Amino acid sequence: MLGTAVSVVRRNFSFSHSLNSLFVILLLVTAFSAAASAQVVTADFEDGGNDGFFGFGSPTLTNTTAQSNTGGHSLLVTNRTASYMGPGINLSSSLAGGQTYVITVYARLADTNPGSDTVQVTMQSTPSGGSASYAGVASGTVTNTGWTKLTGTYTPATGNPTLILYVEDSTAVPGTNGTQYDSFYIDTFSVSGTGSTGNGCSTPPDNSGFSSNFEDGTVEGWAPRGGNEVLTPTQADAHTGTWSLLVTNRQQTWNGPTRDITGKMCNGQQYWVEAWVKMAPGQDPTTLNLSLQYTDVAGSPHYPSVVSSPQPVTNGAWVRLKSKPYTFSGAYTNLQIYVQAPNSATASFYIDDVSVTYMAPPTIENIPSIAQAYKSYFPVGFAAVDSDILGVHGQLAALHYDSVTPGNDLKWDTTEPSEGNFNFGPADAILTWAQSHNIKMRGHNFVWHNQVPAWVFQDSSGTDMSTEAFSPANKALLLSRMKNHINALINHYGSSLYVWDVVNEAIDESQPDGFRRSKWYMITQDPTLPAGTPPEYMDDAFLYARAALDAIGVSRTQTELCYNDYNTTIPAKQQFIYNWVKGAISRGVPIDCVGSQFHNNITFPTPAQAAQTINLFNTLKSTAGKPIINEITEFDMSLFQYGNCSQNFYSDYDDLLANDGPNLAIEGYLYAGYFQVFRSLKSKIDSVTIWGLGDDDSWLNPNTNLGCAGVSTADAPLPFDSYLQHKAAYTGLVNPSQLPGAGLSATIASKTGAANARVWTITLNNPGPGIAYASEIDGFTLTQTGGAACTPVITPPSAYPVALGDLASGGSASGAFTIDFSSCAATARFTLNVPYDSSSGNNAKTLVSGNQFR
Repeated sequence: MLGTAVSVVRRNFSFSHSLNSLFVILLLVTAFSAAASAQVVTADFEDGGNDGFFGFGSPTLTNTTAQSNTGGHSLLVTNRTASYMGPGINLSSSLAGGQTYVITVYARLADTNPGSDTVQVTMQSTPSGGSASYAGVASGTVTNTGWTKLTGTYTPATGNPTLILYVEDSTAVPGTNGTQYDSFYIDTFSVSGTGSTGNGCSTPPDNSGFSSNFEDGTVEGWAPRGGNEVLTPTQADAHTGTWSLLVTNRQQTWNGPTRDITGKMCNGQQYWVEAWVKMAPGQDPTTLNLSLQYTDVAGSPHYPSVVSSPQPVTNGAWVRLKSKPYTFSGAYTNLQIYVQAPNSATASFYIDDVSVTYMAPPTIENIPSIAQAYKSYFPVGFAAVDSDILGVHGQLAALHYDSVTPGNDLKWDTTEPSEGNFNFGPADAILTWAQSHNIKMRGHNFVWHNQVPAWVFQDSSGTDMSTEAFSPANKALLLSRMKNHINALINHYGSSLYVWDVVNEAIDESQPDGFRRSKWYMITQDPTLPAGTPPEYMDDAFLYARAALDAIGVSRTQTELCYNDYNTTIPAKQQFIYNWVKGAISRGVPIDCVGSQFHNNITFPTPAQAAQTINLFNTLKSTAGKPIINEITEFDMSLFQYGNCSQNFYSDYDDLLANDGPNLAIEGYLYAGYFQVFRSLKSKIDSVTIWGLGDDDSWLNPNTNLGCAGVSTADAPLPFDSYLQHKAAYTGLVNPSQLPGAGLSATIASKTGAANARVWTITLNNPGPGIAYASEIDGFTLTQTGGAACTPVITPPSAYPVALGDLASGGSASGAFTIDFSSCAATARFTLNVPYDSSSGNNAKTLVSGNQFR
């Protein structure tokens, strides 16, 4: 279990015996070398002692012969009065900072504890003079019928922190109200050095890259991934030169050519990865993926996708699969690159000009911190993938944000891929990084209709319960799984997370009652209930979460519970959310906040619509009597309008950066506008989270969410580009006065001509910074303020707006307005009002000038 509340308890127990334990540990340490799998620490308890383990907290440790995994002894852990209590071992003197280790221990529940528990191996790391942070090393489902191997990797920080490894079990003994927790055995403990620095490659790294163009007429080391594919060097077609590689006889979607590139990519480093592909003659169009496969130092496989073809590849033209830059994440023993056709098991295709090119780390700019700029308003956070806490990405994140949301690592498919088998490692790594940088972390999410493993919705026979007729038994089974899942995550993280998105995207405004017909709804909603009856699972998720938090002493002020959804500015959906939250509160459901995702584009919604949404939800009061607070949970901004299929799309991100300055400027002005609204409503907002760090890891790059069949585009929705340099979006957040064309001004340049054809020239001047895109004059109004009443007739040079184009820094352009003052005396006086703007109306200003005469 991790968290602030638990940390307070931990500071109360004594480690007076830890020095004695350390001497025992030192006897266990073998000479460490960089050789792979070098054994560092072992414990098998065969000498009748505790082999350096001590009670983490105040459990009782007993060397026993009642059970054993190897030999005749094991260590029994009893008298556990808190979930985190268990056997601990001090590894401070055994592990070297920056080195990666494989940690293994076998666990088994005590004979008196039936059923299954999730047992977790956790590392407590405390830097000198600092506070402790906690990282999950391994976890698994443990029973009393056999031994379970728990294994994972850990890379300690440099600087010689104090390292305490301990084993914990969050399952309370029934009927004890959380005062006693299950007993368990451990045995066959080991820590092995991998010889790796955690960078996934040799030291020093091999930055020479890799390339294949098949011009030597061979396969150049490529091999069939499935064993049945036929790889043929051919001159029938080529992207460059005269040779390529033809791939035929595929029998599975994952079949394709693979190449060993072990050592060529390193953890946290960026690469330009590309391949050229083309379908073979006679083949139908299909999408192709360029992917990686690696085996981590604990022996587990991983399959990160580098890039997919945004549109189907045809047999008529070569298509480049390119990711620039791609940040590799992982420590490994073997690394392969491969091409597959995920939507076709038999498609034949060519590949050519495959390359991996190392990119030197970008320099993090010395610019003002976003978090510091908003420190007096609310935390500003980002959504993280694993690579965002590494290297320069981690430096950028630590500089600019004081909140973080794991984008995927707390979702069900990651945390509980199979029933009772929990995987907290990825999210724990983000939490450990966050705690070490004094950054708060959000929890996202418990209950969603996406990214849920199939088993969650299956009955004991493996049948999807949503396809069956409603039954109370199926409903009870699904709700029990939901409760167990929520309890496990809350028991693990305690008060470490300041908010949880409990239910995500359960409202669908296209339904008459507003509720999404997800599998959650279909399985748990009794069809005999009156139409519009709120789904019980939504209420129960909040009730389960609050009960779990209460059970471990975490208050509503420490950890809030949110409903989270998108399109909350659309009136129909907004009203459904409002009605459900209001009704749920009346039913006693402990909702504290509503999360509005705000996945926006540069045309919809507007900052004013966001303000209306925030104000509306804040009118509700929770069961605690406090106004419902708002969380901006997933903010980003596409440069492209949904459903407008005639826009200028970009297949290449660099082309977008070079050529779409107007939309990037609009994005900057809208970031400024939204955050001005958020600042003005700071008492109604708990935090704002931007959904990503740099454009390189945004879910919208490439953007396939355009509503245009088969179309995708490079996109740039975040404050930092794919090279981690700031964009106009960042400028809008921190210093809007420096946005492109922000200094645009207007003057009356001249007045010429006779009274009946007087010409007033209005000039727009752009002193900078940057280009004032799409500058225009939007009107020309004279309001009489003196003299005998008259009606001047104004003729603009064209229809409004009067387009003056893009004005470079230092540039200007004019519009001439003809006015017939024939009806006006020379003594008539007027006030002139000329609205003008740039960046499609987002840099809007008005020239107002009084005491004007003809």
